[in-house]
Amino acid sequence: PPAGFKYYRHPGGLYAVPLPEGWLVSTADNRVDAKNPAGTVFLMCDVSPREARSLNEFADTVLARTRQQFPTWREDAQRRGITVCGHQGIVAAAAGMTNRHEMGLYFLVMTDTHQFLLGCFCAFEDRNACQPLFAKVFQYWKVTAAAGPTPAPSPFPPTPAPPPEWQARLAEACRGAETHAGAGRF
Repeated sequence: PPAGFKYYRHPGGLYAVPLPEGWLVSTADNRVDAKNPAGTVFLMCDVSPREARSLNEFADTVLARTRQQFPTWREDAQRRGITVCGHQGIVAAAAGMTNRHEMGLYFLVMTDTHQFLLGCFCAFEDRNACQPLFAKVFQYWKVTAAAGPTPAPSPFPPTPAPPPEWQARLAEACRGAETHAGAGRF
C-alpha cells in the first residue's frame, strides 16, 4: 500500500482496500468501514454475490438504498467507466443531506460471481481536500482473481487509472456535485 496506509484484506480473499493508518476500522461479514479520528471522512468496502444484471443496475440499487435512509441523496455527475484489476466498473458521484451536506463517490465493480462497492464520503465543503485521499484509496484498491472473471463487455469504455487522470476525474465528479447543489435541489 502507499505510505501511511495499510491494507484491509477480505477474509475470503475477494478484495483488499488501503485504509489510512490511525483510522477507526470496523468489520461485519463482507464489509469494512473506516473513518478518520474526527469522524468527518468515511470509507467503506463491501462485496456480495452478484445480483444485478448490469453495472448500471447495481449503481441504481446502491443509490436507491442510500436514498431510503437519506431522501435528499442524489446522483450528481455522469457515471464514468473504470477498470479495477482487469474488471470493468463505474464510478458515480452523489450528494445530499445526512446530518450535514455530504458528498460521496461510489466505485462499483462486477465479476461473474460478485459485485463490489467502494464508497468514499465526506462533508461537501471538504470535497476538494479529500480528493487526493479518495484517489489514492481507489488507485490501490484490489479485486482479486478469486472473485471470478469479468462479465460481458461494459457499456462504458475502460479507462486507465494513473494518479493524475484520477485526480481530474474526481475533481470533475465533485464539480458535478457542486453544480447540482448550486441548482437549489437541496
